[in-house]
Amino acid sequence: MTFQNDNQSQINVMDLDGSNKTQLTYNTDYVIEEFCISRDGSKIVFESSDLHQSDIYIMNIDGSNQMKLTDNPYDDGDPDFSPDGSKIVYYTRRENSKGINIMDVDGSNKLELSSNDLWHGEHNPIFFPDGSKILFGSVRGNNDGDSHLWIMNIDGSNQIQLTNSSYSEREPEFSPDGSKIVFNNRSDIAIMNSDGTNQKRLTTDNINYRDVLPHFSPDGSLIVFQSNRNHGNYEIYLMDLDGDNIINLTDGYSSGIHSVRPKFQP
Repeated sequence: MTFQNDNQSQINVMDLDGSNKTQLTYNTDYVIEEFCISRDGSKIVFESSDLHQSDIYIMNIDGSNQMKLTDNPYDDGDPDFSPDGSKIVYYTRRENSKGINIMDVDGSNKLELSSNDLWHGEHNPIFFPDGSKILFGSVRGNNDGDSHLWIMNIDGSNQIQLTNSSYSEREPEFSPDGSKIVFNNRSDIAIMNSDGTNQKRLTTDNINYRDVLPHFSPDGSLIVFQSNRNHGNYEIYLMDLDGDNIINLTDGYSSGIHSVRPKFQP
């Protein structure tokens, strides 16, 4: 399992029981944010930012051979690999717009798929498991700032809204078989079918703490997520698909270390 701690938000790996923690990145001049592991488990693509801009990098799964893929004077982030590992979809922010782009895995052939103004822009794009479509968040049509989930073809066509609850929906992730989507609903974790039906909250205490950034296990039976339910300290938790049997994997409260953005390795 990969995750980040608050030591400059670097990328780390650990075993499923929380043991054998190993740090992969050591660049203290930048803060690493969103990241994604390729389906074959060989590469990690990630967003890295300084005080001025965010860009996208790629590296081997052991942290070696880091390479910069974008150089935008504003921001590029939220990268996700296509199932075959040949493409990366990501959000991009320019002076007056925020949208979704796609590029080859070496950073070439960048193409805009969707764009809106900064207030109503897109974010968190991910490929469907079969590579046929892209799921993403958008604030379009919502002047209150709430985000909802949409899908589109990989060329940007046929954009369809999937969710429209009274709260903001973000950070979607597909189950390995593509049948389910887990996502943030306000400060809770929710799950639904991949066509947007049968929505259900898995955690339900969004007043006292935040349960966010869920991710499926490779067999689809577990969900890992981050929460500040441990005295306000962000930790990595594991739960069953129905929200039961929640386990803390990191327990960094005593040392004051936050652990965030967990993802299973394929």
